[in-house]
Amino acid sequence: MDRYRRVVFRATKLVGLLLLVCPARSAAQPLTCVKDLPGPNNCYKLTVPAGSPRGLVVLLPGFGDTVALFDLFQLPAIMRERGYVVAAFSMAGYISWESEVKTLHAIISRIADEHRVPPDSLAIGGFSAGATGAILR
Repeated sequence: MDRYRRVVFRATKLVGLLLLVCPARSAAQPLTCVKDLPGPNNCYKLTVPAGSPRGLVVLLPGFGDTVALFDLFQLPAIMRERGYVVAAFSMAGYISWESEVKTLHAIISRIADEHRVPPDSLAIGGFSAGATGAILR
């Protein structure tokens, strides 16, 4: 139960940050699709800080939305400035099939390993269906 409370607390902080921030400018990052992990939810946009990362933030948009949703709020750029790696996924729908959850987990693990993200420093959040997927999975 304590782990659940920590995840909810982090998600609440993330949503609060979304509501309080002022728009900032950021350069467009390319969308990366992981070809060895087929499926509708295997593409993401990665934003990486200049130094060693403080953690990894995973963002899941709502049903029918793309990673561009998060750029409207400039959340990836703001989190990068604060030292976080941000992976905004381009979702083709709900994360409802076990294979999609496995794909998402594999991609997150790869990103964390590649960028040497400290253990236990992962936050997952989203809007609408993405938020539901973040809580349920």
